[in-house]
Order: sequence, then C-alpha cells, then structure tokens
Amino acid sequence: MQGTNRSNVHLRPFRLTVDLAREDMREDRTDASGWEKDTVEDVPGIGDEAFLRFRKTVPGAPVSAQLCFRRSNMVVWLTYARSDDDRQAARAGAVDAAREAAARLRSG
Repeated sequence: MQGTNRSNVHLRPFRLTVDLAREDMREDRTDASGWEKDTVEDVPGIGDEAFLRFRKTVPGAPVSAQLCFRRSNMVVWLTYARSDDDRQAARAGAVDAAREAAARLRSG
C-alpha cells in the first residue's frame, strides 16, 4: 500500500565485563555477516561508543539499520527495520531509538 510504512525495533542487550564489552564491539564492527561493510559509521553521543550499519539488500527492498552501542559493560544491538527502502528514515529511526534506550539505561 502506497504511503504506509511500518517500522520494527529489536533490542538485544548483553552485560559483560568492560574489557569484554569493548572487545565485543570491536569484533562486531568488523563482522560483516549480512551487513554492508561500507556503510559502517560512528555515531557520537550514544553510550561510550556506537556505530551504525545497514543490512545487505537489493534496491527497492525493505531496509534495516542496526545501531550497536556500549555503555560501560553493557553492549546493546538495536535493529530498526522499515517496510520501505528509505535508508535515511531507517538511520534516523535507529539513532532515535538508540538514544532513548541509552537514556533509559542511564536513568536506571
């Protein structure tokens, strides 16, 4: 249906030691299984470190953006999926959802 877009947010948090959390972020950033290597970008202001990437897709297919962030010893992977191919909207949705998740983690 034209003009109707749906988005889904999937959140997976993991608690580790700080050193293991840092290592997990480094490994996940370089693991391109199903994700585009050339779209990885740092996202400042979310947790202690954060990056965003897009799932491999074909033009015109639905798009998913994943934002991974670390706050101390916790690693959070947030995937934001849309029913259309609007990459900018997927990026914005992932960043907004990650900012909200990080704020809730800070508030306890």
